[in-house]
Amino acid sequence: MKIIESILYIEFADFIAAGWKEDAIKKANLRNGPHWQMIPDPLDRRRVLVEYDALRKKDQGKLQAHFGNP
Repeated sequence: MKIIESILYIEFADFIAAGWKEDAIKKANLRNGPHWQMIPDPLDRRRVLVEYDALRKKDQGKLQAHFGNP
């Protein structure tokens, strides 16, 4: 997880650790839907970061269950 300009972003590895399949995250990136707002990681532009607040409540809940309350 990273905070950039007071916005919480979730890293790809954090999603994998919380139980998402790698393919599901890649497809979400390709769809570019409203619930998966992604930006390139400023430190490594090959990686993407997902805006936490844009995620659906069920996805936020899954992350909270794994990592605790962000």
